[in-house]
Amino acid sequence: MLLINQGLMILTMTAGIPQLHPRTCPPNHNQECDGPTSTQFAILILGLVLMAIGTGGIRPCSIPFAIDQFDATSANGRQRIRTFFNWFLNKATIIQGDLNEQGFSTNLWRRAQKSTLFISQALKMERKIGGSNFVIPAAFMPVVSLVTGLTWLLLYNFYAQQALARVTKQEEGVTCLQKIIIGSIISILTMTSAALVEGKRKDAVKYQNATLSVLWLTPQYVFLGLCVAFTLVGHVEFYNRESPVKFICLGNAMISLLLASSNIFGSIILSIVRKVTRRGKVDWLKHDLNLGHLDFYYYLIAALATMNLLYTFYCVRGYRYKRMANPNTITMP
Repeated sequence: MLLINQGLMILTMTAGIPQLHPRTCPPNHNQECDGPTSTQFAILILGLVLMAIGTGGIRPCSIPFAIDQFDATSANGRQRIRTFFNWFLNKATIIQGDLNEQGFSTNLWRRAQKSTLFISQALKMERKIGGSNFVIPAAFMPVVSLVTGLTWLLLYNFYAQQALARVTKQEEGVTCLQKIIIGSIISILTMTSAALVEGKRKDAVKYQNATLSVLWLTPQYVFLGLCVAFTLVGHVEFYNRESPVKFICLGNAMISLLLASSNIFGSIILSIVRKVTRRGKVDWLKHDLNLGHLDFYYYLIAALATMNLLYTFYCVRGYRYKRMANPNTITMP
């Protein structure tokens, strides 16, 4: 906990002390923004490293500690454990500020830490409701994902799980690996929906000189919320139930490693796409979305998600849950 507090203090200093972060980008986006100095970057990395080490000592142990408080030998205790898994979701981050009306980040130092593609997309769309003067903040759209995820968890915990249990003849209704697979399928739908909407938005601007309503983004945010609800709960449940007793904390650490690896891999893909497409006729990830091909990038991510789904199917097809002693009662993952 001490290391986490020290890391947070350093990160707070990098945001609050002007000498510890780059200057604000000029209003004219045709000019290059100043990047961080070596000292500024080193201080930022130091804060992140301290937080990572501190979190690595606490987070993997918190879930096993909570689960130990329930009686896994009784039906009521197992139901409480399933409820605990269903409600374990990471904090939802809503980006506020840092973006202007053109969809550009006004603080590239923070942009490096946040994904702004969906919100940049929203800033290029009509955000007024009907003929009123009320404008939907672009940063409000991720709330749709949060509400969707929470709503589904409520429905699943109180209604869907019992109904599915009667159909599948499994106490938990849907196994943890099935949740991961469903989440992977929904992730493909998320990126496909985003690509289709972005293509429609660009066509409206190009051929009709019109601005598409921001409400067209609702499906991709709904899919995103469901994707997180299924995938994250599935992984947490899998590592806590299937890891050897002495390695449950290590299994939980694997979840954080998985999330970190996916972020790093996503950044690498983003950099490669930007570098490759800049050599061609059109930069897919151009600052002005109307001049780029963000939809092509979304299709690429959807294709990679499809490959990931096929690989997941391959890995889990012969998996046997450790709680099953009778080989004749294997439940498909």
